Amino acid sequence: GSEMCIRDRYSINVPSTGTLIFSYIGMAKHEVKTQGQTTINVSLSEDVSSLNEVVVVGYGSQKKASVVGAISTADAKELQKTGTTNLTQAIGGRIAGVISRSPGGRPGEDDASIYIRGIASYNSGTSSPLVLVDGVEREYSQIDPEDIESFSVLKDASATAVFGVRGANGVILITTKRGETSKPVVDFRTSFTMNTPIRLPEKLGSYDYARLKNEALLNVGEVPEYNAYDLEMYRTGASPYTHPDNDYIGDMLKNSSMKQQYNLTVRGGTPFVRYYVSANYLNEQGIFNTFDNENYDSNVYFKRYGMRTNLDFNVTKTTVFGVDLSGRLEERHDNDAGTDLYKSMVRLPPNYLNYVNPNGTYGG
Repeated sequence: GSEMCIRDRYSINVPSTGTLIFSYIGMAKHEVKTQGQTTINVSLSEDVSSLNEVVVVGYGSQKKASVVGAISTADAKELQKTGTTNLTQAIGGRIAGVISRSPGGRPGEDDASIYIRGIASYNSGTSSPLVLVDGVEREYSQIDPEDIESFSVLKDASATAVFGVRGANGVILITTKRGETSKPVVDFRTSFTMNTPIRLPEKLGSYDYARLKNEALLNVGEVPEYNAYDLEMYRTGASPYTHPDNDYIGDMLKNSSMKQQYNLTVRGGTPFVRYYVSANYLNEQGIFNTFDNENYDSNVYFKRYGMRTNLDFNVTKTTVFGVDLSGRLEERHDNDAGTDLYKSMVRLPPNYLNYVNPNGTYGG
């Protein structure tokens, strides 16, 4: 490999039986025993196995300098910091040439559409990229970012040629963490995220609605719907049961919601077997208010329980047997019952119904 030379002077006081360790990012570490030496010159060789210097391709990994195709990588630690529930939501804006389109923010229904360098063909059945997790095509949106070791996106024909026509829309390669020959390393991570709506519609009250509705009817030659008494009741709010003035958005939605994530991993191994084991739990709440917790939870939520076990057995000096097991349980709670509740909140006039009657029964 190439060598690196930095001319500099240094002076270090060390025991005669000590050891100096020279290291630099992307270069192989070099150890020198002092043994009473007064002058030590060291040249560092390039470390071709350093993760900072390689990218994952369709048939293993290559040094960045030798890759001709368009390949981008995402830092796994940065993906973990996003606090997002869905991995597709963490990709947008972090990889050049990758476009994500979010369908919305409802917990458990936030799979973003991913396009690599746009849409390859409008006539094809799908424009989604091919996604391989540890070499196997599988659904990836709900993979815990904590389990990801590397994330590569192959964008042009030279990079995706090995996949043939399946790589026409680009390829995403994800590798998960594996064990290491070391003592068990236990890592516990928890995060709490607060979600707030980006923008909510601001609606007029019943008085302005009734006044403008009358004006609209007059403009097309029809009779006004609300008389002077109605307008006065809406203006003063003196009769809320017969002339309600509702703010559905303000009454039915919360200003923010909470999300909790917990992840426990154990990593280690012996000369015979290396292991990586993880367990994770996610609880994401929606922004709908709940008024009667005992009988019915009117809020939406998404809960996910996941586990992963990656095992590598050194059967012989030249044979490694790998066993990867992963699974998850997803629980989604909705409140639409086949209708769009949020759309009703936006479209209903503020005077459409009163919530509760004087006797305590529901008004509408």
